Amino acid sequence: MAMQLTNRNTFLFSTAGTPAATDVITTDNNVFVNPKAKSIEYKDIGNGALGNSKTIVNNDYVTAEFTVDVNAKGSGAAGTAPTYGEVLKACGLTETVNASTDVTYTPASSFVAGDAIAYLDDYKREVTGIAGTFTFGGKVGEIPKFSFSLKGFTTLNETSEANPAVTLDPNENLVIKSITAVTVGGSSIEMEDFMFDFGVDIQEVYGTGGHKEYYISDYKPTLKVSAIKTKGNSAHWTELNDNSRKSVVITLGTVAGNIIEFTAPFCQPTDVSESDENGKVKYDRTWACENSAGGDNFSIVF
Repeated sequence: MAMQLTNRNTFLFSTAGTPAATDVITTDNNVFVNPKAKSIEYKDIGNGALGNSKTIVNNDYVTAEFTVDVNAKGSGAAGTAPTYGEVLKACGLTETVNASTDVTYTPASSFVAGDAIAYLDDYKREVTGIAGTFTFGGKVGEIPKFSFSLKGFTTLNETSEANPAVTLDPNENLVIKSITAVTVGGSSIEMEDFMFDFGVDIQEVYGTGGHKEYYISDYKPTLKVSAIKTKGNSAHWTELNDNSRKSVVITLGTVAGNIIEFTAPFCQPTDVSESDENGKVKYDRTWACENSAGGDNFSIVF
């Protein structure tokens, strides 16, 4: 008996049609596309017995909900999109390429659906019409990650096909360390960890004529930062009390092509808490990343 091996996992993704080997995403997890057929429960009542529930499966409506984790890496060169940029676009971000300078991702009023192929030891599953959301964050001393939660349409049966030959992302993993700058309203803070959640609201359509679609109807981005409190510092409580919006900037890396800068310019404080952590006071701040002109809630620049 030949077991199927998880170390033979390859994940391809594109928003421009069926992905090719060049559309490979270097993941931090084995991607399992678990198909789920829509099941319908009903009752047959009338024979005088209990246990009347029955089930029928609609094999025309097969969905896949899965997670793709990616280590935060730069793009490798200024003005070049990161390898996982296609996934960001399927989560409702617009990609703006400034040649020889940077690539910027910001919230869009619409999104481009993605297609994926997940290979597992010479068997593949294809997923189409993908929409998603993501979180971005990590702890000091560790590699920050993008975690994508994706939804699309697939089939129950997998297809036999050899894993393609691919070249994985050769760029350096970024580590959250002392060179990382976290500023709130222009002032640096001693951060321990951060977590950004795009908070996308994904809806689905299943209609006559074979119409099946996922789409993004709204989003609610939030940012949580945990920091070490210095004696006498109550700025985080003051900001909540004053209902004052702040600009938050998180910068990873220092070399062009190996930098990720997250900026949320209109952060409304929504929650503050303090707690003990090994004999020191730690505080958490949560912000709603709001907009001023629409679509300027945040930007991610590579």
